[in-house]
Amino acid sequence: MGVDETRFLALTKDHRRIYATGMVDLRRGILLEVIEGRSAKLLADWLAARPTDWPSGVGVVTIDPLEAYRNGLSPSLDHVLVVADPFHVVLLANRAIDEVRRRTQNALTGHRGRKGDPLYDIRKILLTADERLTARARVRLDTALAAGDPRDEVLASWLAKEHLREVYAVDDPGEAGIVLDAVLEECSTSEVPELRRLRGTLRRWRSEILNHHRTGDSNGSTEAMNLLIKKITRAGCGFTNFQHYRLRLLAHCGLQSRTHRAASMRGRSPPLGRVAPHFCSDRRPNHDRAPFKLVPWHPGASPISDVRWPSGLHAGLVAPRISPCSPASSWSSAASGPPRCDTLAYFNMPGTRGRGY
Repeated sequence: MGVDETRFLALTKDHRRIYATGMVDLRRGILLEVIEGRSAKLLADWLAARPTDWPSGVGVVTIDPLEAYRNGLSPSLDHVLVVADPFHVVLLANRAIDEVRRRTQNALTGHRGRKGDPLYDIRKILLTADERLTARARVRLDTALAAGDPRDEVLASWLAKEHLREVYAVDDPGEAGIVLDAVLEECSTSEVPELRRLRGTLRRWRSEILNHHRTGDSNGSTEAMNLLIKKITRAGCGFTNFQHYRLRLLAHCGLQSRTHRAASMRGRSPPLGRVAPHFCSDRRPNHDRAPFKLVPWHPGASPISDVRWPSGLHAGLVAPRISPCSPASSWSSAASGPPRCDTLAYFNMPGTRGRGY
């Protein structure tokens, strides 16, 4: 099960920002329930209201590193493995980088970051994965850090972020634990206050971080459900009544479709390519055993007329009396005999394979 929040109502002069907590079945990809708020008590009350045997069917719960959700799982889901979402774990380090950059920027220039400031110009490069940096981006990073980071605090936070990402580069939980402990040691010995605060958060969530390597689960499906919820909210031009909001979400995201495949409404008339053998084959066609082998028309071939379709939409219809045509003319005059067309000439063109169109 995945647990995450979305914004129900934005902050206005009339009310505070209101969140809604959604519970998602990660295996089936459906929304189980939506409750108003995002506190530990609300989640614990909702779990306590489930049937007696319902908690036993939950083995893994993925959440963001939010204490309210972890505390709300107790006591109903004390037996489950709680997984901290990897994206939000790395996001903690990215936020620490932004805080260090802003503080250093203000101390160096006396104002907020603006275009032309060294650290402001690399704010997105600092959040980019190291392996995705181009040669030009690395030059910009080195130049900006040399000019705007005199105490190497931004560099230390960037290195801590990259070392934290290495935790998810290994699959074995034991090896991941060794890398994570090295990151904790690096942050604890740093003089950057933001990194020391990051160290405390990572230490409290150490077991949940490593549970990702044991289960392989994340909050990816929950975030996909959040995206669908936001689309439904935009389509409804917003909601002010939570009950209407909840019912709309459950109707769109909480049901599994069980519709049957629709039957084709296309008629079963024979393709035009099946008519060509009436005029171009050396033998009378047998509709019961298709396909027929088309042969090039020759002047000695005799026309076949009054051919009836044996079955299908055109059953019982009689084909018109048409003589084989020459590629030179589309329709001949009535004086020259029966009407002729260029259809068979097209049938016998290389690459048509008797399609007739």
